Amino acid sequence: MKLPSLIALFSFLMALTLVSLLSISFYVSSKSFFDEELLRDASQRLAAHADVIEQNYHEGTFDHIVTMEEREPGTVYVQFAADGSVLRSSGTFNESLRAEYAAWIDRNPLPRASFVDGRAYAAHPYGGGDGYLFIDQSPERFDEAAGSLLRWTLVTAAASLPLAFFLIILLIRTLTRPITRLSEAAAGIARGDFQARMNWKRRDELGELSRRIDSMAAQLDHYRQSRKQLLASISHDLRTPLTYVKGYAALLKDRFSGDPDVLEQTSVIHQEAVRMERLVQDLFELNHMDEGLRTFHLTPESIVDFLGMMEEQYLPFVQASGHRLHVVVPDVDDMLLVDRERLEQAVYNLLRNAVLYTPEGSEITLGVRHRKERLCLVVEDDGPGLSEEDMLHVWDRFYRGESRTSGSGLGLAIVKQLTESQRGTVHAENQASGGARFLLCFPVFRPGKKQ
Repeated sequence: MKLPSLIALFSFLMALTLVSLLSISFYVSSKSFFDEELLRDASQRLAAHADVIEQNYHEGTFDHIVTMEEREPGTVYVQFAADGSVLRSSGTFNESLRAEYAAWIDRNPLPRASFVDGRAYAAHPYGGGDGYLFIDQSPERFDEAAGSLLRWTLVTAAASLPLAFFLIILLIRTLTRPITRLSEAAAGIARGDFQARMNWKRRDELGELSRRIDSMAAQLDHYRQSRKQLLASISHDLRTPLTYVKGYAALLKDRFSGDPDVLEQTSVIHQEAVRMERLVQDLFELNHMDEGLRTFHLTPESIVDFLGMMEEQYLPFVQASGHRLHVVVPDVDDMLLVDRERLEQAVYNLLRNAVLYTPEGSEITLGVRHRKERLCLVVEDDGPGLSEEDMLHVWDRFYRGESRTSGSGLGLAIVKQLTESQRGTVHAENQASGGARFLLCFPVFRPGKKQ
């Protein structure tokens, strides 16, 4: 799960938890307030009734009080004598209720109001101890108000969650959009695009980070341009003197062919000049591809014809190095849209790499494999294979693996550039039976289908 999704989920859960806690807290506090108001109202009514009985009592006083109390639904009003006997009552009343009410009055100092089994009990003395007024009231009216409050609380909470979710998404987009742009810029730099700049004017931490990325890209671009100029200068300035060294070494070999010592020494000079010339040519090739000076003419190419050409062209080269070349031609002749000359150069580099890194007498196999919708040219050998370090850096420039080899470390880098310039991909792996396997994979060409 991506970071924005995690932030959104976490924030939404936090908002849900917060809204739920606030809603529950509001309901509980409101319910507590309603209960307190119910007890306070009952106590105040009894105090008022006691004042009326003490100061303005007449024959109709009790009837008036009962009429007032009957307005409250589920209310039982009782007037007790000092000895606990019932003088007057309203509503449904029996001996068990009288005993329960009297016991509650005996247990509590008066005046008093509290809840008993969900009902509000309140008692108040009158006449200086002549008796007690008692109310047993159902909280039905307050429960209805509390229920209505609960419903509105739930509705408000439910309505606030989509709003909270919208605000969270808006906030996340505001925060993650610049992070996404920074990530894309960093990915572009990783791909070698050092020209792009953020140019943000923000004064926060993201703005500071963007300016550092721009500075890093500028330095990398300057380094790349300097390296290209250096490689171009080296490859240009060394080609001519190396040509002279190789030519004079060949003349010395011919002139002193009868002297074994001179012949051996001039042969070493000639071989090293050839190797250096190849290195310079590789540098020259890479520099031209970096500069975009190499053009690729993609045409349909028969894989069978290509493999036949490679066997005919490079079998002598492989055999001269003391290796064996086995070319496996497929039964089905698929087509690739490639530049034949550049593809030949890439496969030759793989063959040369196999010759350099496998013992004399090893077998090198050239064939094809299908991987999903792609056709892969495969070069396999029965050498020592690739180490974990090789897997990470085998396509890097100047990486040579075993330092004792005479390779320049540029051959596979050129293979990668040549292949990717033709919409292909490169892969390196070890065979289960031992040895390395290199694959150049391209889309299969289908005539009439958009490529």
